[in-house]
Amino acid sequence: MSGHEAEDDEGVGVPIPGVDESGVVASGSSEAELFRAGKLSREEFIAKSAERATSHLEGVLSASRLEDMRAVLRAQLDRDPTLAGLIETVAGGMSSADSK
Repeated sequence: MSGHEAEDDEGVGVPIPGVDESGVVASGSSEAELFRAGKLSREEFIAKSAERATSHLEGVLSASRLEDMRAVLRAQLDRDPTLAGLIETVAGGMSSADSK
């Protein structure tokens, strides 16, 4: 399997949207595309997702409070079974070992 493919349910390589055959993602790619292409680790993807989800609070909350909120969100994305399942769905069929 190459850097631009994920495995389907039968273990067959299928193209990853937004990733070319060499495993390169297009400029301006989303975190999800970068994650699926293996350019972001699971932890980096979770951190960027938490940052994006709370970016509207910059300047509204203190830096300390905002970082606390992001830490809670990162922990939930990592540990909550439902949210962790969404991370695996975004990974597009990558195995857990590939996405860590």
